[in-house]
Amino acid sequence: MVMPKTQTLNINLNKSKIRMHELAKDLAKNLWEHAKPYFAATAQHQIKHTEALFEIAGNHKICWICGGEDNLVLNTAKTRTNDLIKLIHCETCSGIQKSIGLNVLKTQKIKSR
Repeated sequence: MVMPKTQTLNINLNKSKIRMHELAKDLAKNLWEHAKPYFAATAQHQIKHTEALFEIAGNHKICWICGGEDNLVLNTAKTRTNDLIKLIHCETCSGIQKSIGLNVLKTQKIKSR
């Protein structure tokens, strides 16, 4: 995928490296497709809820919990199987998830539109 210089983004999901100026909506969708299998075993309801939010918003660059579009962060979290996944949350939902045990290794603010 070639992106304009104003949308520079380098990502390697396996090594968890990311340099972000702006998160493109199509990349947000790819991040969801990578994270989705980790919810399948334990949080099937979260998949249905989040996908309904995507349908309403018309894209995947929203908080995957509340559907908010402001104050988004990209969390790199370790799963129970020690895999790394990237999750998009608003700052509020990110804080809640961390407080209830989400093993977040890194949080980066996503540049708004």
